[in-house]
Amino acid sequence: PVERIELLIQGCSLHVLRSLCAQAVRYANIDDDSHGYGGALRYAWIISDPQGNDRPAKHLSQRNLQAILRIIQQALRHSGILKNASKHLHKERLYNEADNRYGHKLFLSLAKKSGFVVPQRGPGARFIFNDKILRYLVLTLVRPGQRRTYDTFRTSLYTHFGIAVEGDEFARATTWSQLPQVERSSPQERDWLPKMLQASGFLIHL
Repeated sequence: PVERIELLIQGCSLHVLRSLCAQAVRYANIDDDSHGYGGALRYAWIISDPQGNDRPAKHLSQRNLQAILRIIQQALRHSGILKNASKHLHKERLYNEADNRYGHKLFLSLAKKSGFVVPQRGPGARFIFNDKILRYLVLTLVRPGQRRTYDTFRTSLYTHFGIAVEGDEFARATTWSQLPQVERSSPQERDWLPKMLQASGFLIHL
């Protein structure tokens, strides 16, 4: 029961994060051409390895997170919301409260509490997976008794959650974030996700 409750909490957290990004993309003034490269909900999260050995991916994840936070902040300053806020004398105070309770600061706080963003304090915040998040994603995307290849699982991560780890999804997420395509680290430093899946008993090499 405790494990199920923890997975439910993880799922609720990810749902809030997805909703914030999906709604923000709808209202922020962004370039539709590049943001067409996002997942089904038109956003992308670039995930880096927990240890940070893949340095190019680590830096791209940091900049991708900054882009996400900027889009959420822009969305709260949509012309309709801004017009309504202008009627109040304490507009700046209202926006500070909105950023904390509904905006980019809520996103960052919730992502850090769930272990989806590290470090807890200091610069260089980036997206990662921990064991609980990975377990939730597998149980969400793979039905009981079903088997999938690693490549189809990776594709469904991007389609369903906008999560990019490697391959074509990583390139699309980089374009979505309006970042340059960079040379990745060696294959040995990029295979952290298969190793995590294998360690958890989810992946069997054929």
